[in-house]
Amino acid sequence: MTHPNNIDWIVFDIGGVLINIDFQPTIGMLSQRSGLPEPDVRNVLLGRSDGGGVLADALSTGNIDLKTYLSETIRALKGCISPRELIILRQAELTTVNKALAQTLPKLKSRYHLACFSNSNVIHWGYML
Repeated sequence: MTHPNNIDWIVFDIGGVLINIDFQPTIGMLSQRSGLPEPDVRNVLLGRSDGGGVLADALSTGNIDLKTYLSETIRALKGCISPRELIILRQAELTTVNKALAQTLPKLKSRYHLACFSNSNVIHWGYML
């Protein structure tokens, strides 16, 4: 497809674009259970711009497997949660579908090629699929 505006492809993200995400309930609960401040829990789970959160980045990029991520994350959270509980909490971060975008996709599909990039990790992918 070639369009007058030279746009053939529309690329979008899943998390925070097609699927709404709310990390705060997970962060708050793990902060209470571990005794760690919320910013520290956020760093363990999500990373931050100054280089923290290497576990989350490594899982999202495939540099570590799920078993390693779970064991190291649980260790960083002072052993306050089981692997299964952590997976359930991380999956619960995916809250709702962005209905406005979901309704727009068929219209876009008829005019453009669509693609999705995502840094979602295996925990979220397992839930979404």
